[in-house]
Amino acid sequence: MKADLHPALNSVAFVDVSTGHKFLTQSTMRGSKTEIIDGNEYQVVICDITADSHPAFYSFPSVSQHGWPARRLVRHFLAISVQGQFY
Repeated sequence: MKADLHPALNSVAFVDVSTGHKFLTQSTMRGSKTEIIDGNEYQVVICDITADSHPAFYSFPSVSQHGWPARRLVRHFLAISVQGQFY
């Protein structure tokens, strides 16, 4: 394989500005500053919107929270598809 083909992975902490929640992962991104978390050095990348703060990710309850069993959802979508409203 070719050497230096892929960028190096860095330990990164994505920080949500709204909630302050930190997502620790590895990425090829680099932050402007570093922070030591649990004894490991992480590049800090500031994010305006993440899954922790965006309404599209948290405003809709999941199926188990909604109380609809899977068979009821299947029956609901089958009824819609039979009527020709759902392709």
